[in-house]
Amino acid sequence: MTSKRMRFTDKAIASLKPQKGRYEVWDKQRPAFGVRVGESGKKSWFFVYHNNRKARRLTLGRYPQMSLADAGVAYAEARRALEHGNDPGASTVEKHLRLRAMPTIRELGEEYLEKHCRANKRSWYEDERIFQHDVLPIWRSRMASSITRADVNVLLDEIALRAPIQANRTFAFIRAMFRFAESRDYVPASPCHGVKARTKERTRDRVLEPAEIKDLWQGLDKPGISQTVRLAVKFLILTAQRTSEVVKGEWAEIDGAVWTLPGAKVKNGKPHRVPLSPEAMRLMAEIIANAKKYRGGDRWLFPSPRGERPIGPKSMDRALRRLRIGGHVPVFRPHDLRRTAASHMTRLGIERLTVHKLLNHSDRSVTAIYDRYDYDEPKRRAVKVWGREVAETVR
Repeated sequence: MTSKRMRFTDKAIASLKPQKGRYEVWDKQRPAFGVRVGESGKKSWFFVYHNNRKARRLTLGRYPQMSLADAGVAYAEARRALEHGNDPGASTVEKHLRLRAMPTIRELGEEYLEKHCRANKRSWYEDERIFQHDVLPIWRSRMASSITRADVNVLLDEIALRAPIQANRTFAFIRAMFRFAESRDYVPASPCHGVKARTKERTRDRVLEPAEIKDLWQGLDKPGISQTVRLAVKFLILTAQRTSEVVKGEWAEIDGAVWTLPGAKVKNGKPHRVPLSPEAMRLMAEIIANAKKYRGGDRWLFPSPRGERPIGPKSMDRALRRLRIGGHVPVFRPHDLRRTAASHMTRLGIERLTVHKLLNHSDRSVTAIYDRYDYDEPKRRAVKVWGREVAETVR
């Protein structure tokens, strides 16, 4: 193996060509610091030193992944360790072992989804979608500890070009994932510190007008949407409950004209009674007939055709998206239906407190602690008024 000496510069290192047999080049200015060039052209930085009277060679890194400047820093750190009586090779091995135990982005994301999102969030499926669609394709094999603030900014900028609000959602996911990583010492610090959301969001205020409610109700009968999803959306309109609560509705929760959601299923963790209007009860007859077609129909109001489980919010989103693209229904999000129902109920003279109770919004006021009235009767009147309004609107 041949060797020579030269003054190391970026240009000089880049110009080193492969030869027959590997060779080494030593830096004229820094003793025992060199670069090895293999027959394939691969280049590696190294430092030769003596420890316990034995010559040792420490590989500092690969070029160009490790630049000349970074190699110089690694060389200086190795020299400093040696001057303090430490073996730089041993500390490097320890560092490599530690890095090997660090997760890749794929491993971190899967662990975060499993241990935090699925265990604590009803909307975990949205986190999984963001991870699979926006994060994993770009950072798939990167070490979690290698992600920098610049990496986060570049990723968010690319997403913001096509979907500014989605860039905010992705940022929220990444920030939470790296907080999780920090808590487990996978990364020394989150790369999200100092990064800002890409766009300022306004509180959504979309409320469907009566004509739009009619277009939606009738548009649900167009081809391209299953009977199960069609009934679930109509039930959602009439009950004004959350999409996740509707699609996971069970027959055991229905008692006559009252739907009782257990605390484990609702956002505030408390059982919630939803009176069903005459219109909702008539729709219930169709829901029963439809559920009997599927294996999971003896348990779920809206069973999936793919096994003994309910349909998911994604199924509703995809079906409604197809109808929107076809121009059959107005542009809206499923959550807008709750706001629509609430707004029209107050327009029809229903007290805001009753609407608040029907939508099961959390109330942390001192008064709420002592208020144990179940509001069943006011809620029953509210759904009756709202059901009649929907029936007249969609006629």
